[in-house]
Amino acid sequence: MFVTEPHVGLRVVRVAKGMTQAEAAAACGVSAGYWSEVESGRRIPKAPDVARIADILDIKMSTATITVEVPGFVALAAGG
Repeated sequence: MFVTEPHVGLRVVRVAKGMTQAEAAAACGVSAGYWSEVESGRRIPKAPDVARIADILDIKMSTATITVEVPGFVALAAGG
């Protein structure tokens, strides 16, 4: 699944891995507030944070396209 809005994939993967936002933030070395903003789509992570987030969640992320590749998950699209 490729997600064009990173926060959608981040939450799915974090929850699937059994991590809380606080645990993910601590592992990434950022505040829980920062993590929450990134995961909710209110903030775009800085390039160094993208690499740490990808490493922690074991996913591929691209700062060039702002996409998240989430292996093993099915993409769901919301109409609007």
